Amino acid sequence: MIPILIGCSVNSISSEGRPCALGSKDTCGSGTYCDPISERCRRALDGAISNDDFDVRHDGGSDVGQDIPSSLQDALSDIALDGVVPDAGVDAPRDLGQDVLIDMPIPDVFIPIDQPIADQPSSDSPPPILLQLAPIADTHVKAEFPTSNYGNENNLRLRATDYYIFLKFQVSGLSGPAKEAKLRLFVIDISPQGGSVFSVSNNYGNWQTPWTELGIYWNNAPAVTGSPIGSFSPPKLNTWVEADITSAIQGNGTYSFAIATGSIDSVIYNSKEAPTNRPVLVIK
Repeated sequence: MIPILIGCSVNSISSEGRPCALGSKDTCGSGTYCDPISERCRRALDGAISNDDFDVRHDGGSDVGQDIPSSLQDALSDIALDGVVPDAGVDAPRDLGQDVLIDMPIPDVFIPIDQPIADQPSSDSPPPILLQLAPIADTHVKAEFPTSNYGNENNLRLRATDYYIFLKFQVSGLSGPAKEAKLRLFVIDISPQGGSVFSVSNNYGNWQTPWTELGIYWNNAPAVTGSPIGSFSPPKLNTWVEADITSAIQGNGTYSFAIATGSIDSVIYNSKEAPTNRPVLVIK
């Protein structure tokens, strides 16, 4: 509630509060005016009102003349002519010469501060998945049998010096480089190392012919050289491992990868011929 003070009893001049004759501009002294409600002299509000500019007709009824200054009309609009303040919440004095405190309610204003903004994802949110691609070819090659093909097997074996894994993916639907690309494999036999991923040629090692799942073997496989583009974490049985290969996916096209390891203990993953949990390239 806000208290509003009506009337001026502080620092009043000597004529304030005495009876006055309405219609007579000389009844009250300088700096006061004749109040049409209480018929007593009142001090002008901040000197803005005087008898000279307050010419009120009052015949004892309920009509107040239209010559009341606008600065006073607002103050008088909610006050009954008999001096009673309606709905004040207190017993208002009938003599307006006394100070009147009016409690006016302030409407509650609710300002929400914690409402989330709709459809505005956090800048920390991961990008949505755009593509989940199965390999168009996957297999392993074995040094001990350099001309044997293992493309029909349901697993991919990896071991230092004598087993490599090869996978090939056909990527389409991108408008530019991938924001994120991960190669995911499902572990069916563990090793201390999951292996490292290398980008390799889409063609056989010494030919200009694209390699295929049923045509590749140790002797004609693409060369595995350079630095790895990603690595798998140490595998746990019956779980997925993934390697970040975002740098390799620069747009639509065909991509071939080899996986190599330094561990002499084999790690084995499901191949695309497995009934479930097959290799997948996830692009965001």
